Amino acid sequence: MSHPVKLYIMKGSGPCRAIWMTAKALNIPIEIIDVDLFKGENKTPEFLKINPFHTVPTIDDNGFIIWESRAIMKYFANKYGGETPLYPKDAKKRALVDSRFDFDIGKFYPALKEYAYPQVFHNKPSTPEREKDMHDALDNLESLLNHSKYIAGDQMTLADISMFCTVSFLWMLKYDFVKYPKIHAWIEEMKKLPYYKETNQAFNDWMHKTLNKGQ
Repeated sequence: MSHPVKLYIMKGSGPCRAIWMTAKALNIPIEIIDVDLFKGENKTPEFLKINPFHTVPTIDDNGFIIWESRAIMKYFANKYGGETPLYPKDAKKRALVDSRFDFDIGKFYPALKEYAYPQVFHNKPSTPEREKDMHDALDNLESLLNHSKYIAGDQMTLADISMFCTVSFLWMLKYDFVKYPKIHAWIEEMKKLPYYKETNQAFNDWMHKTLNKGQ
């Protein structure tokens, strides 16, 4: 690798944390470039030249530019992962990982966004329908973890990293996972990763600041 991969991220963002954790897991040299969405730094002329969709995360790997966190994670594994079990080359094992990615983006994240974002960002209460959708998504995740230690088997994969960063947003609501013992145990296992603290510190700081506001 002639240059470190440039990671354009907002450190507290779940998708951004996911690609940062992946880069750490695969020992990829990186350069972090902070992009503050709250200040509109993703809509400057300079950033729009890099990504006209003005989204983060975005990477620049020696001139190859791509965005969308799950695509970036797979690219990292394909280019730099070798035989990594994080994204197995075996067709059946990889299909399981991809199916969990699809569950994350297609089922879990939409339920989370509708349930949690209005409460966190707009101080609006949830609705029974949104709560039901969130509980259904959590039930599905708990079911996956009833069958294996991680969501695509007994070894951690990229899908766990992505899903973990999605689920962790519920901490912003002090969500009680007591009804979901398998999810709770999986979260605690993910927090043992050696790069967890570095890649999640900004989110944890923002969360504590938000939760303690006005107290």
